[in-house]
Amino acid sequence: ILLGSPLPKGPGGLVLVDLEQAAVVKEIGSIPNPTAVAFTADGKRAVVVGFGSGRLGAPGSLELVDLAKQEVVKSVPVGTFPEDLALDETGEVGLF
Repeated sequence: ILLGSPLPKGPGGLVLVDLEQAAVVKEIGSIPNPTAVAFTADGKRAVVVGFGSGRLGAPGSLELVDLAKQEVVKSVPVGTFPEDLALDETGEVGLF
């Protein structure tokens, strides 16, 4: 989201951006209201928190993204309204 622009409508997703070209490379997955992302130390994976929306029936989720394949490889429902995420230095343990 660019500063000053309205929030997008719809579920959202993880967007890969080429900062030098100021261009969107790809939008990965359909993630309900993504609110946080953490990258593993090796840069191969990202974990995205989907905030969900209890009133619309979409649960919150954790999405595991393979960055080389540029796709969600696992989605885990986690209940309603998860907000933030932290991974340890191994990228194997985290909390949200």
